[in-house]
Amino acid sequence: MRPPRRRARPTQPFLLAILLLATAAAASGLPAAQESHPAPVEEVLGAPSTILRSPAAKETVRAEAGARLHAAPDPHAPTLRILDFEVDLEVLDTRPGWARVRWGQTVGWLRSGSAGAPGLSFTAFGEIDARSVGEAAWTPAADAGRLARARALLGAERVESRLGPFLLLTDLDRNAALERFAAVAADLPRAYAERSGREPPLAIEQAVVLFADEARYREYEIDLELGQLAVAGHAGRGVAALFVGSRPLDEVQSVLVHELTHLLNRLALGRDLPAWLEEGLANDLAYCATDRNGSLRLGTLGGERSVRGAGAGRSIVHFSGPRAALRALLRAQRERRLEAIPRLMDLAWREFVELDGREERYVQSTFLVRFLFDGRQGQYAPAFRAWLEDLARGAGRSPGDLMAGLGVSSEKLTRDFGAWLSIQSVDGP
Repeated sequence: MRPPRRRARPTQPFLLAILLLATAAAASGLPAAQESHPAPVEEVLGAPSTILRSPAAKETVRAEAGARLHAAPDPHAPTLRILDFEVDLEVLDTRPGWARVRWGQTVGWLRSGSAGAPGLSFTAFGEIDARSVGEAAWTPAADAGRLARARALLGAERVESRLGPFLLLTDLDRNAALERFAAVAADLPRAYAERSGREPPLAIEQAVVLFADEARYREYEIDLELGQLAVAGHAGRGVAALFVGSRPLDEVQSVLVHELTHLLNRLALGRDLPAWLEEGLANDLAYCATDRNGSLRLGTLGGERSVRGAGAGRSIVHFSGPRAALRALLRAQRERRLEAIPRLMDLAWREFVELDGREERYVQSTFLVRFLFDGRQGQYAPAFRAWLEDLARGAGRSPGDLMAGLGVSSEKLTRDFGAWLSIQSVDGP
C-alpha cells in the first residue's frame, strides 16, 4: 500500500510512495532549486472498511486498510481518519451497525453492519459479513462481492478478459495501453519468483479492475475523497483496482505493478507481513524499468532524467518517478533523517505510516529490499530468500531472525546498507 497524499492536484503525477512515490515511489518535499521532482503517487493497501468482531476479544473490532473513522455514527458524518493498515481496535461504545473506537489519539465511529436494501448483505459489497470471524474468513482469492460491485459500476461498457494471468474488468477500449499493461502483468509472476524465490500459486484467481477515468474509480472506492487524502489505487481481497485518467502511462504501469505485487505477496508469503517488507517488495518491482517486450528489468530504476535549458548558459535537471524518490532518499541519508534499520524493521503498521518521516520510510524500505537482493554482489540474497521461505511457513518473523539468517549484527547490516546506498545513482541503472 502506498500512503495518502495531499490533494493539491489530484490527477497530476507524483507525490507511495509510496508509492508515496514517484511513478510508484514515495517521496515528497524535494528541492526545487536546480532540480525539480514531481511527487510520487501514493497508494494504500486494502480496500473499503471491513469490520470483524472477534469472539475471543469481545471489546475489539478488526478494521481493514481503508476503513473510515467518522465523527458520528452516520456514514455522512465527517471522516476523521482513514486507516492505512488492518488493525484490531478497542471498542468504547456501540450503536446499531456502528462501533466507537480509539485509533492512536483519535476516537471515532466505524461501521460494523449493513444498512443496505433487504437481502443485501455486507458480502455483496465485498465486505466480510459480521458473522464471519478470524482466519477462516480470509482467502487470497478474488472476492466475489468486490467483483460484483466493479461489474455494476462498469455497466454496459464493461469488458472482461485477461491481463496476463489476472482476470481483467475494464471499461477501456482495447488499445496499445492495455497491450502494454498485459505484457507487464504477464511477466510479473516470473519477476516476482526470480526476485523472491517464491512461486505465487496462480491457480488462485486474482483480478484487476482498471477504470478509464478517476470518477468511476472514486465511486468504486465508496466516498474516498477525504479532505487532504487520496489514493491512486488499492489492493485487497484478491482484487487490485486503479484508474488511468489523464496520468502518464508510466505512472499507471508503476501503480499497477505495485498493487499486483501486493496480491502476489498474499499468494506467495501470506498476510500480515512486516510493513517495511510489504511495501519494500511492492515498490522494488514497481520501481523497475521494462524492456520493449514489457519484461521487468530487476534492480533497475524507472523514471526519467531530463535536462532543459534555462537561458544564460544554465540548465535545469528534472527527475521523475523512482529517480526522484532515490534522490530524496539520498538527501535524507546525508541529513541523517533515516530510521535505524532495526527500528524500521520492527515498526508496526501504525508507526510506519505516521505522517512525520513516512515518505522516507517507504522509500528506505524499497532500497533496503533492493540491498538485501543485490547489495555486496548478492551476498545477502540467499539468506534473505531463505527468510522469506520461513515467513511463508509462518516462522521467523522478527528482525532478529532475519539478522541471524544473514549472519550479521544489526550494526554491520546498517553500515553495509548505508555504504551501498551512498553510491546509488539517480542516473541508473
